[in-house]
Amino acid sequence: MSRTTMLRSLLPIFILLASAVNADVPASLGVDPGSTAVITLEITVTGVDGVETKSDSQVVPIGGDGGVRFTPDAEPFSGMILDGLVLRPGDCSLTYEFFCNPLFGCVEIDVDLSQITATLQGSAGASIVGDQVGWGTDWRLIGDYTINSILFSSGGAIDVTSPIGFNGRLSVGNGGWRLDQMLLGTIVSDVPADSLPDGLAVQLRTTVGLGGAALAGNYDPPPPAACGSGGDCNVAHGAPGCDDVGCCELVCNADPSCCNLAWDDACATLAVSSCVIAPPNDRCESARELSLGRFAFTSVNADTDGPPLATACVDEETGGAFVSDVWFRHTTPVDNGILVSTCGHAGFDTRIAVYTGCGGTLLTCSDDVVDCPGGTSRCGFNGIAGETYLIRVGGKFATGSGEIDLAWGDVAAPSTEMAPGFSTGVGANGHHYVVRSLFNGRDWADAISASDRFGGYPATITSPGENTFIANRATPSQVGGATTFGLIQTPDATDPAEGWEWITGERFYHSNWNVGEPNDFGRGEDFATIYSNGTWNDGVNAFGHVLIEFDQSPGLEEVTWAPSLGGTGARYQAVITTIPVSWSEARDRAAALGGSLVSMETEAEADFLFENLVAFHSLWTRTNYNGGPWIGLESIGGIWQWSSGVALDWNPWRPGEPDGSGDKGCFFSYLDGPRRELDDTFDQNVRRAFIVEFDPELPCIGDVNGDGVVNGADLGLLLGAWGECPRKCPGDLNKDGLVNGADLGLMLGSWGFCP
Repeated sequence: MSRTTMLRSLLPIFILLASAVNADVPASLGVDPGSTAVITLEITVTGVDGVETKSDSQVVPIGGDGGVRFTPDAEPFSGMILDGLVLRPGDCSLTYEFFCNPLFGCVEIDVDLSQITATLQGSAGASIVGDQVGWGTDWRLIGDYTINSILFSSGGAIDVTSPIGFNGRLSVGNGGWRLDQMLLGTIVSDVPADSLPDGLAVQLRTTVGLGGAALAGNYDPPPPAACGSGGDCNVAHGAPGCDDVGCCELVCNADPSCCNLAWDDACATLAVSSCVIAPPNDRCESARELSLGRFAFTSVNADTDGPPLATACVDEETGGAFVSDVWFRHTTPVDNGILVSTCGHAGFDTRIAVYTGCGGTLLTCSDDVVDCPGGTSRCGFNGIAGETYLIRVGGKFATGSGEIDLAWGDVAAPSTEMAPGFSTGVGANGHHYVVRSLFNGRDWADAISASDRFGGYPATITSPGENTFIANRATPSQVGGATTFGLIQTPDATDPAEGWEWITGERFYHSNWNVGEPNDFGRGEDFATIYSNGTWNDGVNAFGHVLIEFDQSPGLEEVTWAPSLGGTGARYQAVITTIPVSWSEARDRAAALGGSLVSMETEAEADFLFENLVAFHSLWTRTNYNGGPWIGLESIGGIWQWSSGVALDWNPWRPGEPDGSGDKGCFFSYLDGPRRELDDTFDQNVRRAFIVEFDPELPCIGDVNGDGVVNGADLGLLLGAWGECPRKCPGDLNKDGLVNGADLGLMLGSWGFCP
């Protein structure tokens, strides 16, 4: 036997051995309905007149059964194993003519074949090469035959085992397989001599042609080869597939690239939704690292572990609901603006919130953005080199999937000035601007009065640059009424667009009317108002706020409650922060400045503070849930008391408050502008502003009214406050809660001009 022949004979053994090592995929096997076989029987008769061979064929139906296995246990398969394959062609009758001559004619021989079976011996394996597969193994042919002629008649059984070839064209995949264009080799058998006349020998050569037949079956598709390794299914990784075979199979059936190329963000997102598992960044502590770019994410199957939203982020529709949040983190190597967005690339209404860390301070938030479809979100903040920021993304109503985009770009730092100055940019004039509350229903005279009181005038917006600056840095508000500015229409104007003049007499050449404005709708719309986006409208003589312009910095951040005004001489400072702060942070920062969060121990003090400081919009969030500055009011043991230690004994609360939502006090209004109303809230309901109170800075002790002289005027104030002084009072010079002889002695000792 040659080496090549030996190797060929051993090939099925090698395949069987390999299949014993590698798991296989079993499949059903059957013969396609309607399949046919061509039975070709070649008879060779040897007699006294010589040797003749004749052949005849007949098409018969064919059936069969058996088993089949494919190897390995993952597609694409490279081997096919047949187990106990049995083919059963139908019966056939064939006629032959032998020893023909002109005188006697031919000897006719009739052959009938019945009960034919061709059985593959044992299990046979073969390699799949392209779409071809072939086996070289033993087949056993069994059948009954009868031969009839005038010379002899014979009958018997064919039972021959021969090594013959069997091959065909294979298609396999998607749970099904089919073998067609099959060919089975020829099986040779001899008719027993004892059934033949002396001197006659008959040999049969049987060929079963299977061109009209096909074998077919089904199998349960195995999981892709990549399934069962690679890493967690809900995490993107470079390799194809993931550890959970069942989940992996589900995902790869939907997106084959997840098993063929790499398990990327899209695959991980699909796994979360398909396999009902939580995203890996469901918790703040397991936040996913974000670099620059756009990345797939899902909040499906996540829970909500983030803190309640700050008032500035709360909407009327849901009250600030944050459904099923997921977390990301980003560390910036340089100081720059960081832009976070789901705008137009998420399939659900999203929210975004950014924090300094898990349990840290809220930096910014975003709900619905006007130019972002479907309630998607976009926000930005200023990052500091080396700092890591936590980005929280979730739904407003439900869970969903999409993409989150992170980029570096320009983000205007929030102003920390009460009245920001327009000092740079096109059209910069060095002027300062602020919006102040007038309360609903106030008129033009009130707008003029409020502006005059602080040394300004209703703003005259004479350039596009000035208009843009105001919209971005001294943003007007419609919450609580319209915001007016210094543009009015002359009474004799007959056209809505005619007769508009600046109150300063400046030439009117720049305008930024909203679409369709001015239109004098309903008549009497002779006063200009400005929207938060900087566009203008004509309105009637009723406003909620006024935009005030100052030619130079007005110094609005500090105010002193002078004794001449019935005050204590205390100084107050409004602090606006770049990053919103909690109540505790505001308290600590106030102490670092040498003061304390303001204690409004009397209603008169609260009125003074609001009118002179708190009514400016710069200290408020300017949202529907309008959060004002922190103050020094705290509930301790269920008792509300001021930072000074004095218990609250008057009612500063907004109607319905306090409602038990927190133990810290702050200014607050709802669907309104700044109001002298307080709310109870939680420590982390961050604010951008707080009010610091400083003790009176008298030129010398005893100078109660601060005029630089200790005299009868101060004595009168001291005597007027004689007795217990539970609150701040100007005569309590030694701060012991009493105005008595000790204080009088201090005053008399300082009598005269202060040094």
